[in-house]
Amino acid sequence: MATCKTWYYPQDNKYVIQFKKLFSQVDNITINQWYSIDNGITYIYENDKFYYHMATVKKNQLGYYIEDYVLTRKGELKYNKEFGYFKAKEELIEVIKQNTLVA
Repeated sequence: MATCKTWYYPQDNKYVIQFKKLFSQVDNITINQWYSIDNGITYIYENDKFYYHMATVKKNQLGYYIEDYVLTRKGELKYNKEFGYFKAKEELIEVIKQNTLVA
């Protein structure tokens, strides 16, 4: 059974406008699938509760990791969680491939 989208952001601030602009470039958005917006470094997606998310690749002494941010009901971009540490770039690429749609 299909689910109709019932959530929308109540006000258009700079973050909401930017996410809407980025998602307007994607045909047939799939829930929880990542879409690249910055050459494989930053991704956007919409979760199953219809909140916008941004996932971005970071690196430190321990290796690569992904930070996830959510756009709250108030239109604020807030840190949500991080996805593990990957010692090898290939491990990171594999996780990204699992979450992205290949065009």
